[in-house]
Amino acid sequence: MKTLIYIATIIFLSTIAFGCRDKDKEYTIEGRLMLDCETPASNVSGISMKQNVSLGIKKGMIIYFETDEDGYFEVKYLGGDGTNSDFKILKNGEILRDIPVFQDIDLGNVYFSLPRFDFVVKLEVENAYSNLDTLFYQDCNYPQNGADFWMKKIAGPFESIIIDTMWNCKMMSSYSYGKEPLMEVSYYINDYQTNSQKTNFQLSDLCSNKLYEATINLD
Repeated sequence: MKTLIYIATIIFLSTIAFGCRDKDKEYTIEGRLMLDCETPASNVSGISMKQNVSLGIKKGMIIYFETDEDGYFEVKYLGGDGTNSDFKILKNGEILRDIPVFQDIDLGNVYFSLPRFDFVVKLEVENAYSNLDTLFYQDCNYPQNGADFWMKKIAGPFESIIIDTMWNCKMMSSYSYGKEPLMEVSYYINDYQTNSQKTNFQLSDLCSNKLYEATINLD
């Protein structure tokens, strides 16, 4: 009975939210699509702004748009369109997600793929292991660097030092509006199946010369 009341309350509140929205109000989302830190994505067509699938009664919006010669774009829609689900931008895959709906938003620079970055791999060691153990950690430049395997490795015992610097790395996944992208680095001791773990760091200053740090804790 409580579950039915809860569901009914959600439906009722959703109805109020839709009912209070000004269906004739026009909203604008604008931004600039970039190929990298310096190069705009000029005159690109067939880009879509799509609402995520939701449990709402109405069908979500799909809006197609293109950029101008400087990479700028502008999308307009009415308050009576679509659902309360967030937008995402797509072009041959997802570019940017979690864009709020029914707000006027300037997205600023939107990167077709995130700018390249550099980081060090640092060990914080409580358990040094032994010379019979091997640490494997993700090679961010594989396979472009021609390496035979997607992991690098060093033999134990280990100590708390910087073991590597990764230059000109690329994060392949999309990112969320209003949040710093999160880069994940996989690693394991000896066996991937039983010991696979990840460390991460936030890309807080895109298009800077910042040297980020991925810390692997061995305990």
